[in-house]
Formats: sequence, structure tokens, C-alpha cells
Amino acid sequence: MTEAVKNSSGHIFPLMYEDLVLETKKNITNLAKFLEVPYTENFINEVIERCSFKNLKGNKRDVSEVIQPDKKSTLFRKGVIGDWKNWFTVSQNQQLDELYHKEMKDVDIKFKYEYSQ
Repeated sequence: MTEAVKNSSGHIFPLMYEDLVLETKKNITNLAKFLEVPYTENFINEVIERCSFKNLKGNKRDVSEVIQPDKKSTLFRKGVIGDWKNWFTVSQNQQLDELYHKEMKDVDIKFKYEYSQ
């Protein structure tokens, strides 16, 4: 965990997209507890449904359309863990790996870039 999270006095809720996909209900429940939002099982299920990738992608108020009205939205692509690899060449992946290891060597957060069952 990073120093910012350690020193935040509990004011930062670290949540990775990959963790949210893999354990949706658990992470939504933990977020509600962190925010001190009263919740029920129905509330959690409704949040999960309304925030599903399918519903978010179908939302006609995609913010990227406001920023770049003539371009196709890239805000929501597939909603699949690891899809980023399809956007990089082998060379770009190597460059990213080198830069990542250099810049993130002191950061104690474990990222999940792929999902294997």
C-alpha cells in the first residue's frame, strides 16, 4: 500500500477495477461501509446493476462525446480485464514494462493486469 493510503487516516478507499470485476458485491459492500452509507442487499444489487458495464456503456450521456463529439468513444471498450494488451504493440508493451518497473519500484500496490481462471 502506498504512503498516501497509509497516512490518509482512513480517508482513502483504494479500489482497483480488476478487483471490482472479480468481486463486485464484496467491493460495493465495502465501499458502502467506507462511505458510511446505510445499505441493504437490494441496494447493493441495484448499485451493481446500474453500474454494470453493459448499462454504463449504453448510457447516452457518455462524457467523451462532449469532449470529442466527432470521435468514437473509448471510455467504454469491452470491460474485460487485460484488454489493454490489444491496444499495444510488442514494442510498446516492452517500453511500458520498463517504465513501470522503473517508476513503480517503491510502490507497494499489486496490480492485476490479467485474469486467468
